[in-house]
Amino acid sequence: MIVCTICGEEKDDEEFYFVAGKKAQKGVRRQQCKTCMSKRQKDNFDSHMIASHKHQRLYPHRVWATSVMSSHKRNGYKIEITLNQLESLALKVDTCPICGVELDYSRLTKNGKNLHNSPSIDRKSNGDTLTKSNVWIICKECNVTKGRRTMKQFAEYCKMVSEKYV
Repeated sequence: MIVCTICGEEKDDEEFYFVAGKKAQKGVRRQQCKTCMSKRQKDNFDSHMIASHKHQRLYPHRVWATSVMSSHKRNGYKIEITLNQLESLALKVDTCPICGVELDYSRLTKNGKNLHNSPSIDRKSNGDTLTKSNVWIICKECNVTKGRRTMKQFAEYCKMVSEKYV
């Protein structure tokens, strides 16, 4: 039996969330029951969202870089570029080097979906590793169109399409 530090009630272990990660390794136990945690989260949701949106407005390049790193790690890529290096690169790139469209690093897009001019990280050689020398930032539209092609293959593809329709 554990006593909840919020409501003061003594409850069984299953009434508390299991703590994983670094805190669990240090022997830290969550002292708030599931009911109190849920109420606290609901009570703090609005202030958390306001703070989150403020952070996104103040540091859009950092938020974008964090998101990119997270999604690439989740998809099994090896990451050999640091968050600071990627953010620094993003701060230097304000237009797509391929088509020239102005990049929008804002994460506050309609319905959370990226726009055609959202920045997108592209691997210059399509291996499974992201390094400082192997990535560049281009717009989503160009990255989707380029796909897995090298720049040389992409240029040839664009030339072929242009010749066919111009």
